[in-house]
Amino acid sequence: MAEVSVRLVTADDEEVSRKLKQQFVLDIKNLAGVKTNNVNYKGDPVTIGGIVLAVVKSGALTKLIEIVGTYLSRDQRTSLVISTPSQSVTFSAATPQAFQESLKQVAEFFQRNLSADEVRPHRKVAILVANDEFEKSSLPPLSFTKNDLDALKEALEDDSCGFEVHPYYNANSLKIKTDLNKFCSTLTENDTMLFYYSGHGVSDGDNLYLVTQDTNFDVLEETSINTKDILERYLKKRAVFLKRKILILDCCYSGMALLPSGTRGGIADRKIDNKIASLEKSYGTYILTASSATEKAAEREKDGHGIFTKALLDGLDQRVRETLTIVDLNSYVCRTLTHTPQTPRMTALEQEGEPIVIANYKKTFEERSKQEAQRLTAKATILLNTYVELGFMLLELRTDTLRILEQNDVSKLRPQDRRFRNDVILFLEGTKSFAETFDGHPPRPEPARPEIGLITKTLVMDTAAELGSTRNVYFAPNIPEKKAINARVRTKMPDDEALLVLFDDTAFGSAKNCALIGETGIYWRQGSTAAEYIPWENAFNHYIEATGNTLRIGGKTWKLFNVAKQVAKFLMTLSAKSLKDFWQNGKPR
Repeated sequence: MAEVSVRLVTADDEEVSRKLKQQFVLDIKNLAGVKTNNVNYKGDPVTIGGIVLAVVKSGALTKLIEIVGTYLSRDQRTSLVISTPSQSVTFSAATPQAFQESLKQVAEFFQRNLSADEVRPHRKVAILVANDEFEKSSLPPLSFTKNDLDALKEALEDDSCGFEVHPYYNANSLKIKTDLNKFCSTLTENDTMLFYYSGHGVSDGDNLYLVTQDTNFDVLEETSINTKDILERYLKKRAVFLKRKILILDCCYSGMALLPSGTRGGIADRKIDNKIASLEKSYGTYILTASSATEKAAEREKDGHGIFTKALLDGLDQRVRETLTIVDLNSYVCRTLTHTPQTPRMTALEQEGEPIVIANYKKTFEERSKQEAQRLTAKATILLNTYVELGFMLLELRTDTLRILEQNDVSKLRPQDRRFRNDVILFLEGTKSFAETFDGHPPRPEPARPEIGLITKTLVMDTAAELGSTRNVYFAPNIPEKKAINARVRTKMPDDEALLVLFDDTAFGSAKNCALIGETGIYWRQGSTAAEYIPWENAFNHYIEATGNTLRIGGKTWKLFNVAKQVAKFLMTLSAKSLKDFWQNGKPR
């Protein structure tokens, strides 16, 4: 989605034109499904008769085009100027044919630039700035800012982080500000912007300035980067809908970026001033600083980096959990720098929801789990073969034990098998005896899948009738229409498939998190995870189990915070009915 500026141009006298333009803007602002803004992508206020469209939902596109068409067809002298950061186009209606062509082009322009249904990956953009040469200031050169930039670029570009990195080494302030403005104006609300600086920081007592290659202390404001400008001018005004913003500063007195305007350095912690705290509510605007407002930030030769940045890099490289949030990273940095002269700071402005995820190490963890399973299996094979040869263990128990150890995704194991697997690991590590581990664990071969009859609408509805309606569970034909619509859209259930049972997993009844029973299988969606579907022929391949808020079915693990047990009970009852129907009536052809 791009930000689009729309401006009406008329040839009427000034008063008539002003009223017409005001009504044009008002009509668009009152349109449901449209988000507007009063500043353009350059941060300048729009003129009378102009408005900036930030998001237009697909359902509102038709009405938006109708409004534009109404004003465009008013007379031959009326025109419409539509602009994006990269182009500007004028549409007019000199003739009926020209009007139709113009309206068609307007519609295509809006659909191309404003469709909220456009599918594209969420962007994660990182602007990394490092300076070690300061031609117009008396500040000494630095030794390792280039290392900081290169190493952080490599870390953020790794698949686990997935950032689109734009490095600026010894760049001038104008270049950095211009590009920052460009990136902020093209990002959408679900994107992430990270700004990092490594270099000298100077303060005038009220503001922190990031020193660039062209910084001149005589004109400091014009030739450096004011940190509050980054927050206020760029991250707020130009990226007004952006929900994830991160500012990381590795420079002297960087904690000054957190102090209220007019406060002299010397007070390390104060409430953030209204100017900064007024940033739009979001999933987080996070500011991480290498030091307090009164401390210097150092670089260390043995590390080849700034002390703070070295801790950041180490934190990104730990990979001790599947996801690393900005809060996790800050916690690691603070622990690492506990006994240094620097006191790192972090502030989260108007945080909502979960902290921003910096890295996802799921692939790494999966590979680790696979390697660990292979290591355990190899070690156990040698040891257990010896016990079998000595007559201390049955071959069936040895085979069953190795089968359980080979499963690197332990979530697919039954609870008792997971407990047994943990006991075997302790045995292999020498902290549990043979008797403690294997007594009470007779061979348990994987149960064969029972023959299941055809799951029919009749069987589903019979199951529903037997269990009866409960809170958050709805059966056809008594499923509320709004819930059904929300659930179908979220789970991607086809419109031509009958919705038989709806399990609403939301707290307030929107049914946007849910499990659905259809004629062909089971549909599920929770939060921001992708929708999943299990056809009936695969639904009963594995055990059905509900543990807490986790449902295991068809080899998948689903989160359901309110209805996991209801879904499991329904499916187990349905499975039993299907099996009974099979033995009574024979397997359908």
